[in-house]
This record gives sequence, C-alpha cells and structure tokens, in this order.
Amino acid sequence: MILARVALALSLLGGVSVPAAAAPADGILSGYSFTSWNDGAGRPLGSVYAIAQADDGYLWIGADAGLLRFDGWRFFQWDSLSATPIRRSVKTLSVAKSGGIWVGSANPASVGRIHDGKLERYDVGLEGLEAVTAVVEDGRGAIWAIVDWDLYTWDADGWHKVTLPWNTRAGQVRHVFASRSGTL
Repeated sequence: MILARVALALSLLGGVSVPAAAAPADGILSGYSFTSWNDGAGRPLGSVYAIAQADDGYLWIGADAGLLRFDGWRFFQWDSLSATPIRRSVKTLSVAKSGGIWVGSANPASVGRIHDGKLERYDVGLEGLEAVTAVVEDGRGAIWAIVDWDLYTWDADGWHKVTLPWNTRAGQVRHVFASRSGTL
C-alpha cells in the first residue's frame, strides 16, 4: 500500500516517466484479410434493408436490387439460384423456425419462404397491397407480418388483417417481435 502511494506521488510530481512505445503496425490482426464489396464490385444493391443468416450458414441480403446470398466469398443473385422469381425490393428477412428464410418484398407486397433452395409463396390475401416490412413467427408457429403498416396473420386461407384492441386510436404498426417465450 505504501509503495503504491509513493509511486502515485512520484508520478503526480513528474519524478517518474515511462516512455510510451507505439505498437508495431505490421503485427495488428495478422492472419486476417479485408475485402470490401460495393457497387464497384459489380453488384449495385441500392439500399440494403435486411440481413439474416440461415441455418445452413449462408448470409442473405435483402436490398432494392432483390435478394442475394453470400457464401463468405461471393454474392449470388436469387435469380441465378432458382427459376422461381422473387420481387425486386426485398424489405425484410427472418429465420424460419422450421428452417429456411422468410422473405418480405414490396411493389407489390409479397411473402415467401426459402427452404432447401426452393421458394414457396405466401401471397394470398396481399393483392393490392404495397409492402411487407416484417415477417416473424411466434412460439406456436403462427406467422405474422406488417403489411402497409398494418398487422396481418397467416392461416390456411391466406393473410388476414388483425383488428387491434385500441379501436379509438388510429396508428401504424412499425415493428413486430416474438419474445423468447414465444409471445408476440
């Protein structure tokens, strides 16, 4: 304790000086490389709205340019992976509980699920609507979406707008979240 006080006193008085040494610049993060992907790399994305990692390890990117899969080295446009087209402006991506990725698109509104390299569409009930901005599953496996700022749920007949409990207030649904316990 006394030694610590003496060292503190000497440093405050300027009696002890320790020269500062810079770390060698060539040893920082050795063994790593850095690569940047941008419009100049041949993939004009526009705005990027969503990124999700599927259970198979691929990263999926939702952007104005559509849906892209990234394998850690290269980007692949969805159109080069499947004959089933997907809407161009992908606004939301989320991991499906039973595997795969939920994809929400705009202009017009569309929902799809990619699993095992195939796209299954969930568009019934979205006719005439503009944009899907969120898709989630709750703990029971029910599928929910925000479409044109309203909450929708999916059943065997298609998408249905949810009547919210506050009838006296008009508002927009901006975000939907399923908690760890599975509640919405």
